[in-house]
Amino acid sequence: MDRGLWSRTRHPDYFGDFLVWWGLYLTAAATWQTAVLSLVSPLVMSALLIWGSGKRLLEAHMADRPGHAAYRARTSGFFPRPPRGRTDAPAPSRY
Repeated sequence: MDRGLWSRTRHPDYFGDFLVWWGLYLTAAATWQTAVLSLVSPLVMSALLIWGSGKRLLEAHMADRPGHAAYRARTSGFFPRPPRGRTDAPAPSRY
């Protein structure tokens, strides 16, 4: 799948979950005390989504699928960004 958000990040669902956790943190951080006390939750969830059981495990599971290497080369791993040039496109003709 490389349409819509899937063309900008390989894991839009995990990125959305990341945003939810940081949004909840910003809502709870009304004072500096609650900001400091509640900071651990979005940090831990971010680490789990990016380097722990989220993205890392799914990438390992998908690694041997056809076309996945080209998809990885042109699409951001987590944070959305414009896609790179298509690596699986045929080379342009010289004539």
